[in-house]
Amino acid sequence: MKRIIKVLVVVLIMFMYGKVNAANYELRELIPIDKETTIVTDHFSYQSFYYKTKDIKDITNPNNYLVFGNIKNISDEDLPISISVALFDKDRKNIGTINYCSSMGEENSDTVHIIKSKGETPFIIEVSDKYLGKNKTLDKVKYISVLSENINCRHDTGYDEYIGQTVDEIGIGKNTQIGPEAESLVQILTFIGIIFVVLFIYRFLFTRAYQNFDGEDVRKGYVYVNKELERKREYEARVNPPTDPPKKDNKSDKLRKQEAIEGSKEHKEKTDLHNMYKK
Repeated sequence: MKRIIKVLVVVLIMFMYGKVNAANYELRELIPIDKETTIVTDHFSYQSFYYKTKDIKDITNPNNYLVFGNIKNISDEDLPISISVALFDKDRKNIGTINYCSSMGEENSDTVHIIKSKGETPFIIEVSDKYLGKNKTLDKVKYISVLSENINCRHDTGYDEYIGQTVDEIGIGKNTQIGPEAESLVQILTFIGIIFVVLFIYRFLFTRAYQNFDGEDVRKGYVYVNKELERKREYEARVNPPTDPPKKDNKSDKLRKQEAIEGSKEHKEKTDLHNMYKK
């Protein structure tokens, strides 16, 4: 009886220990390194999965590993092994991201790992410095988080797109986050915009720069201009009064010649008559 009780106690302890060291985590949830878990997505079941730090005694291999006790393809089609895993430091800030897809082949190898529909296989992904941001090292990795199953097979890109962000800031894991350079540009443009707004408010309230903002001063300006033009016209009329235009002679040359001949004849007749009476 005592032996049975001892066996039950041992089994219970092993079960409890197994539960502690095989905690279940979800996508985009921080997982401490060396903590074993199982994560299920739409296409894969990543079983007995954990991040293994390098053996400090093995000076020939400086890399760490993502270890999968088993990866099962739960979809209805054959698929390459794929996953996106973000790496975080002790402050829970991102320092790199692994976007892995076995259809691209292993590093220094032409091997392509395809899992048949409903098939499964153990697997290991070697983690090197190439997945880290600038000036980041593998010994700084303290947490990991599975962002997605990387079903689109993104490979060896985007390792630095989440640098400095927490897992909550990464959000749902889609590639919609702006990088540090774009974020700095947005901050600069925002600062410039605020300066322009402040200057506009100052000039509007404390200067006469926008006194015609409502259109009243524009109308007054037109009245003033019209009066100035009227005064100029009056001055010009006094200094340079207009002259009468020459009368237009609408008679033709032929008519003028005929009138001249008739006038000459009339003048001659009057002269002859005058001379006759004079005698």
